[in-house]
Amino acid sequence: MLGRFKLLMALIAAFTLLGATLNPATAMAASSTDGAAKKSLFITVPYPSTSALINDLNHICNEHKDPGQEDYIFNAVVQNVADANGAINGPRKTHLDILVQYFPGGSTPCFDNAFIGTVYRDWDWRNRTNTGQRQSWCWQSRYCGGILDEAFRWENINASAVAASNFKSMYPGINVHWYVTYEANLVWFGNTGYSTSIRQAYEAYLIGLINVLQPYYGTSAVVWSPAFWSKYYSVPYSSRVNIKNQLNTMFWNVKAYTNGRGVDWLHFQDFMGQAPGSMTTADVRRWYNLLNSMSYNFASLRVNMEQFGTHRSEHMARENDYDRWGIPLGASFSMKTWSNTTLGVLSHKDF
Repeated sequence: MLGRFKLLMALIAAFTLLGATLNPATAMAASSTDGAAKKSLFITVPYPSTSALINDLNHICNEHKDPGQEDYIFNAVVQNVADANGAINGPRKTHLDILVQYFPGGSTPCFDNAFIGTVYRDWDWRNRTNTGQRQSWCWQSRYCGGILDEAFRWENINASAVAASNFKSMYPGINVHWYVTYEANLVWFGNTGYSTSIRQAYEAYLIGLINVLQPYYGTSAVVWSPAFWSKYYSVPYSSRVNIKNQLNTMFWNVKAYTNGRGVDWLHFQDFMGQAPGSMTTADVRRWYNLLNSMSYNFASLRVNMEQFGTHRSEHMARENDYDRWGIPLGASFSMKTWSNTTLGVLSHKDF
């Protein structure tokens, strides 16, 4: 009972932070057996078509906005809002013009909160100098070699600042928060010879990014969605302890060097959509408990339930597991896939 009360208070605090109103009676994860659970959606621009974008947004507004229902859609997380240099134009701009009308401050607000993604540049490791003589598995991954490259980190940060400036100048009346698009494999924070260096690099990146975004968000929240790429017990106990300690240190340091801002929301990926079979819901629960046991407290700690190409019945079983364990869902499916009628997910309360 105490654990559920603590979770309830944490969720209420998260929405209070963002200025949103939430009925405490609906703050807990839904109690269901049909795979329905409250969640948020990712939206990538440009969308497949303008008509599909409008149809899907209107469907959410009409069918998934009753707070008393299990299939409530909370927030929208928008990805790919700018090109690699931070420019917002062409089809992106066309679809953003439509999207923002459904955000807080828009003409027909439909989402509780809207998060705008930062720039996520390609890691062109073949054209970079491996000054640290790092092993190939590390150097070729943007989550090791890329993040360890200071110049590449700043390329991402500076382009994100340009994108944020462009977005706010184009849509000054729209109230948004920020989504850190650059992901991470959190297992590498504790089980490689590069673990401390990786933690320090992400720490530097997050500090730099949040500080350059400060002028554009005020009291807005920052959400990040990294992942654990390995099953819980496949990672040795000593490495799990190191992961927890490294993450705890990083998040506290980021908060200390961003005027107390830090990363407010952590919606970590369950890694069960893009890599089916590599993770189980039981592993996700254990990783969730590890994060929840840190001294650093997130305003919102949730699971990003991946969709990709997995089957609807598998989604339902996964959601039921998370619901049974009291693990809330955060930013999850991509709207364009979630709304695909071939999956049969458009009908009310399918999800």
